[in-house]
Amino acid sequence: MRLRNWLAVIVSVLLLAAAGTIGILVNRSAVEAADTVHRADSKALSVNNGLLIGQLQMLAVAELGDFVTDHALSLEKGSQADWRDLAGLVSKSNTFQYGALLTDLGGTLLNATRTSGLPAMTDPGWAPMRELLAAGKPGFSSVMTADQTQLQAIAIPIVRDGKPAGVLIGLNQIASTSLQKYIETLQDGTHITLVVDSTGRIGATNATERMGTKVDPAIQAVLAGEDSFQFLEYTADDTPMITTVVRGLPGGWVYLRVQTMS
Repeated sequence: MRLRNWLAVIVSVLLLAAAGTIGILVNRSAVEAADTVHRADSKALSVNNGLLIGQLQMLAVAELGDFVTDHALSLEKGSQADWRDLAGLVSKSNTFQYGALLTDLGGTLLNATRTSGLPAMTDPGWAPMRELLAAGKPGFSSVMTADQTQLQAIAIPIVRDGKPAGVLIGLNQIASTSLQKYIETLQDGTHITLVVDSTGRIGATNATERMGTKVDPAIQAVLAGEDSFQFLEYTADDTPMITTVVRGLPGGWVYLRVQTMS
């Protein structure tokens, strides 16, 4: 009898252990399934927001294109007629209220709506814009600073007789753009949304105190990746983090959705 009782106890213990193991595996499977669903949702949301942001950027390009179509700019240095046209663009625009410029193809300033508060033409932030223009595409600068004001430049070529003859540049103050206003609506307390230039400097965010600063070095290191989308896991100040990275925005800009792993 004793042997039979011991066998019953052993079998009961083994059954309990097996049930516990199955419970752990089922719970782990449920957690993994929930994480898979959450990641799929995060990817879909991030990709969609990236597309919307790209569309906002291209609307700004379209505004410059319409202006060039509607105005016969002389491209003469210091032309008062060109200045009046540029001033009209700035006064009517919701994007380029900060200013507008005309330059020749070499970057020499021909006309501008303002005489101060402009980034130096040697500022490295112009480089991405110029590279895109040289490739026949609309140009987008990196974030630049002039008189403590953070700016972005968007540019298109002015074509004469089928060839580029000059460049129209619109300047926006990044803290007050339509893009920034849109990003501020994405705040839900669980994450931070960032739109950064190719150097990792923040040009739009719902954490406004971070505007114009650079993202974590771990994020900077993957901005130029080849894939259009990536989940990036890293540690910041001993806190595990996960970020969705959406590349391919105009001008090499990148959309980021940053949150803790917990």
